[in-house]
Amino acid sequence: MEAQIGFKIMPYQDHICSQILFAKYSQSNQDWSAIYIQKTPQHALTYIYTKYERFKEVCLMKFKFNDKIKFIQLDNENFSKYNLPSKDKAQITRVMLFSNYGITIEQNQPLMDTLGKLNIGLIMEDSEKQYEYIVPHQLLQDGECYESNIPLKFQRHESKVFRTVKLIINNESQDLDQYQDRIHEFPLNFDNL
Repeated sequence: MEAQIGFKIMPYQDHICSQILFAKYSQSNQDWSAIYIQKTPQHALTYIYTKYERFKEVCLMKFKFNDKIKFIQLDNENFSKYNLPSKDKAQITRVMLFSNYGITIEQNQPLMDTLGKLNIGLIMEDSEKQYEYIVPHQLLQDGECYESNIPLKFQRHESKVFRTVKLIINNESQDLDQYQDRIHEFPLNFDNL
């Protein structure tokens, strides 16, 4: 089986501690408390501006998942609907997991935490035709189901939050020219990441 590869924009740190980086924080919806990793670097880059709001340096982290995690892809047109409540999406997911895979998750059990105990993550639609991995916190904190590296680092402008002033690819700084305000459109050869 081909390795599952994913990408995520993360705060940049010289030394990555997976226990802290992938810690579970209080969320209003316990069913969906997990780490969301995009299947393509292009999709991941669309999230760079949400990280720039809180961090001056961010990176594109590349994940290569191994056989210690099993991914189940669930396809349902309702998953990408923003107006459908999360609890309804969780119920649809529970029904699909039971009917298609025989996996029972009770209503009072947090969906992703319970799947984590089974070493299972999900692949679901984030937006139309854009898929992402949904990985339980514990599986990433343990660090046993993946390898990771950081092929790209970004620095934002000191005061202009949505402006990128530095892009570093494999430790080499790149000229950004007209892409400073739309780094997600920067022409990159993603095959070499």
